[in-house]
Amino acid sequence: MIWETNHAALSCTGTIAAVAPLGAEASSLWAQGGLAAAMGDDDAPALQLADTLAAGAALCEEAIAGRSVDAAPAAVKHLARLGVAFDRRADGAWRLGLEAAHGRNRIVHATGDGTGREIMRALRSTPSTACSRSTRTARW
Repeated sequence: MIWETNHAALSCTGTIAAVAPLGAEASSLWAQGGLAAAMGDDDAPALQLADTLAAGAALCEEAIAGRSVDAAPAAVKHLARLGVAFDRRADGAWRLGLEAAHGRNRIVHATGDGTGREIMRALRSTPSTACSRSTRTARW
């Protein structure tokens, strides 16, 4: 599954391209990893980009990685508005984990290790009319 984020988090538009109906024949339901986004008060997309480029060992396209990390916080907030139950601290703030080559706590999980399942649940339950979302199914 690919979600074309053409600033989808800000404008609430996007295309979900899948080889089968949303959630079928995909591994997204089993995805346990979280989403990396500069959500903390001590973080910024520029810091995430630096970590990404360092971890990528010269294999990253800086402009593309930059657009991705810039859009990540808004995308997480958008998914939360769609009903994704991201893990929160007792005070309601994001529960941010530290993983892999990230220099700050910036990994957002949903229902512990059920992030993929939770995102798919929210996307399937959100009417496409609520978000100018189109779903295209095609075999390739």
